[in-house]
Amino acid sequence: MKGRRILGSPNDSPDNVRKKVILDPQSPTPSHPKSNAIDDISEEIKCPICNEPMINMFQLNQHIDDIHVDGQPNKSIDTETKVSNTSYTSPTINKLINNDFIQKDMKKWFDTTPTKRKTISLDLFDGNKGFSLSGENNNDDSVLSGSEANTPKSTSSPLNKPRIIRSHWKHPSSNPQCKLCQKPLNVKHGIVHCRKCGELTCNDDSNYKVCLRNPHKNETIPQYDKNGIWSKCCRTCYFDKPDLKNQGQINMVDLTDKFKRMRTTNNETSQLNRDKLIKRFIKIINFLSEYYLTKKDSFLSFSLSEDQEIIDKQKQIIGFENWQDDDTINHCYICFTRFNFLVRKHHCRVCGKIVCDDKFEQRQGCSLLVPVPIVLKILSNLNYSKFVLDNWKKLMSNNDITIRMCKNCKNDLTYDFKLKSLENPEDTEESNNLKLIFSVYQQLLVVKNNINHYLPKYESQLLSPELKIDITNKLKDRIMIYLKDFESLIFQFKHKFYLRSGEINPVFSKNFKLINGINQSLILFLQDNLLKFKDLNEKFRNIENSLLPKETIDKPKLTKRQIRELREQLMVMNEQKFIIENMIYDITKQRKFDQLQPLLNNKQELVNEIESLEEKLGEFGF
Repeated sequence: MKGRRILGSPNDSPDNVRKKVILDPQSPTPSHPKSNAIDDISEEIKCPICNEPMINMFQLNQHIDDIHVDGQPNKSIDTETKVSNTSYTSPTINKLINNDFIQKDMKKWFDTTPTKRKTISLDLFDGNKGFSLSGENNNDDSVLSGSEANTPKSTSSPLNKPRIIRSHWKHPSSNPQCKLCQKPLNVKHGIVHCRKCGELTCNDDSNYKVCLRNPHKNETIPQYDKNGIWSKCCRTCYFDKPDLKNQGQINMVDLTDKFKRMRTTNNETSQLNRDKLIKRFIKIINFLSEYYLTKKDSFLSFSLSEDQEIIDKQKQIIGFENWQDDDTINHCYICFTRFNFLVRKHHCRVCGKIVCDDKFEQRQGCSLLVPVPIVLKILSNLNYSKFVLDNWKKLMSNNDITIRMCKNCKNDLTYDFKLKSLENPEDTEESNNLKLIFSVYQQLLVVKNNINHYLPKYESQLLSPELKIDITNKLKDRIMIYLKDFESLIFQFKHKFYLRSGEINPVFSKNFKLINGINQSLILFLQDNLLKFKDLNEKFRNIENSLLPKETIDKPKLTKRQIRELREQLMVMNEQKFIIENMIYDITKQRKFDQLQPLLNNKQELVNEIESLEEKLGEFGF
């Protein structure tokens, strides 16, 4: 141990210091009265474990903390220490040992229980990305297995919480490497076990977490479970999760069979309801026919009033439980209108529910007093009684026998009749008229869609910062063509379905509402788009003038393009004026004076615009 330099000491080794003290006669000695006791003591301090000389107590404490962590002597110097402790009898050491202050301090220092030092424990907690510090009392053998891992313990310590077993972990070799990136596993890169596969990985490849559960009987490694424990895993195990592995697949649930069953059930329920209503209707028709055809009085009394006997019989046919009470019902079950002095309560004679009487169809046509011949004509193939079949002609020729029916019951009773009429439509004059109307309207609809498609494009082109004149002109010309075609089709539509006087052609008198609605919607569409197109053309003209050179603008004469555009505008305005005049004529004839003033104002604006255009054209006008 001679000649050894104490680490961290700014002075020479203790042997050199001792030599200097002995050789220098003027240096203070332990017997000199003016010497410092602490310096004398510090020159002779040695480690009590390894007998290594020290300079002062601070160095001795630091030496013991660094070298003798567990308080055990070094084996290599254990024998030497014992010999030196027994055979070394220097006066300085004796003085050091006999000093009361030093003895108390040393005894106190040895008697104190050393605090547990923190040591590096790799890969202990799942929450850490790399290494973590823990005490030496960590017991990795206390890992729960099976169903016990999913049962939380009562203690609050994180070491006692359920966790995944570690029996499948791979033991590290002498030079461990990451299973994925082949990096050497050390303090720099980390050494982490994947909780799923048990392979050794680095920190970068193990920075993932999945929910795992402990293996069951026939399993060897933990398995994925959404209700399991969050555990660290490697990159491969993370991307092998079922939810990530199937992310490219479409999660499809085929509900066709379910909807088919539901629809079949609903259809069966509706059909049963219709069959029930048809049976009630047949019984009511049989009863009414027998009652009034065998009655001595005339049929006139039936349409005016019904006696209590008829009502009781109808209640019996419908069922007393189905006949609603007047005192409990305050609203119509179809239109939800509240009953009052004007809106009266009426019982449907087929279902027994209370509805309102809407003979003028001001609400929803909830119920109506229908003559029996009209119903028998539609429902002629039902299984009526022999009396009804024998007196069929008599019943069909008499409209005095009536039956009150709600809208829902009417639709259910005539369901099969309407279905057959849709499957085998009759080639009647009315159906031909409808086909003609919709064929013409289809042509108008195609041109209308083109206008709706290109007009916004034209507007967006004008508002764009990079305006292209050639493309904008093409859009403008195309919209102009579509507007002209649309206007010509409107004239054809009026020519086919209207007379010169403005009235509907008598051939299409049954469809006058449909024809008038189509005509008005087309005219309003043309008028709105013409005005919008006019404003857009004005903007485009201003943009063109700003791009043209000043010499061209100052010329008094119009260019060919300007003449063409003004003539086109003049034609459009004249045509629009003609349409407005026809509308004014129709409204005046129908005496709808409340709608006349807006049309007159539009006409005056058109006249002013036509005059301004003719003034601009001058000699180049029509």
